[in-house]
Amino acid sequence: MLIHDAIKRARRNGKLVLAKPIADWAGEPRAFLMCRPLYDVLLKGRSDEDETKRRRWATLEAAMSLFVEGGFISDDLIKQLDPPKFEHWELRSRRPKPSVRVFGRFAMPDVFIGTHLEERPKLGEKWSDQFEHHKLVCEQHWNEAGLPTPFTDAPYFGMRNISLRMRKEGSECHLDLPIRRGAESREKQEQSLRKSYKGVGKSRRRKRSFA
Repeated sequence: MLIHDAIKRARRNGKLVLAKPIADWAGEPRAFLMCRPLYDVLLKGRSDEDETKRRRWATLEAAMSLFVEGGFISDDLIKQLDPPKFEHWELRSRRPKPSVRVFGRFAMPDVFIGTHLEERPKLGEKWSDQFEHHKLVCEQHWNEAGLPTPFTDAPYFGMRNISLRMRKEGSECHLDLPIRRGAESREKQEQSLRKSYKGVGKSRRRKRSFA
């Protein structure tokens, strides 16, 4: 099944919810979808009696909105977890404390599926049992939503973040690619990667449709 069809079916079945930009007038060149566990926690947090907690969820929604609107993305916001071949990612929301991590995967280069979240202090150190457990939970929610294999940029691991930061000069998107051993030319590498990321970096007015 094509990923686009799988997402539309999951939305119809209530297993995925589309995050919207905070500003009604903002473009949506990217898409951020939430699995039910993430959406339910966010919905509950909006009405929390604790103002600090409400602020935490507002900050998290602002980060999602930044992604959707085509804003600048760095590793400080969305980072791929090791080992990269399993395609686990985290969205980081650091303020207010305690910071939270939204686990998820990319369905397409500009479509992120957030599965669930956890407070950072509860995850422990890198490679801790808790951290590894939540990677598996991420896969479980992904599969429960009926989604196929996530998008991967292998063997160019790490290039996706470059694509999210591509600057547009005229009609060309310029990538700063390292020369891989055995590669014929930088131009051919760029052409190959652009095919994988077709559509990324285009007009901010473009909107993803998963109706």
